[in-house]
Amino acid sequence: MKKYMLVTTKTNSRAGLESLTIGSDFQLSKPFNWQELQVWVQKLVDRGRKLEETNHQIERISKTHEITSTNEILSQRILKVVDDNLANPDFSIEHFAREAGMSNTGLYRKVMELTGYAPNDFVRQVRLQRAAELLALRAGNVSEIGYRVGFTSLSYFSKRFKEKFGVLPSAYRHRHEGSLLKVD
Repeated sequence: MKKYMLVTTKTNSRAGLESLTIGSDFQLSKPFNWQELQVWVQKLVDRGRKLEETNHQIERISKTHEITSTNEILSQRILKVVDDNLANPDFSIEHFAREAGMSNTGLYRKVMELTGYAPNDFVRQVRLQRAAELLALRAGNVSEIGYRVGFTSLSYFSKRFKEKFGVLPSAYRHRHEGSLLKVD
């Protein structure tokens, strides 16, 4: 950032106004004091550093916000792909990556970064969470709900559900009986 100083022999206020209108940052009248010049130069240097620091902070905040926004958008897209394929028991990582518009490796890295789960584990977690919601809503019996969220084996569904929630799906459903309205 360039700063301009006008050194002049004029000392009146009109000369000061003229110097500001032509773009100088300050005016120093002759004869001038070397100490005064040093103070002005130091003030300009300090002001420039502060402005530069502020610009860097704004840039960092912008980049952080941009990353957060990009991650939020990507998280929403990944979750939508999983939701759209929830009932598909043949939903593969290749299909997941293709629908998300990513390579298999890119999908693996991003899902791990965003969720802490490998893609297969993430899909299973979403399925189990949706199953719990459906059980609480009494949106079908346990086997219907298991199949609805993409499990092909009811014993595997029950085993994984118990691992996540600490109870079998039927016990979970009974625990939430009466807490929500039944959905048909």
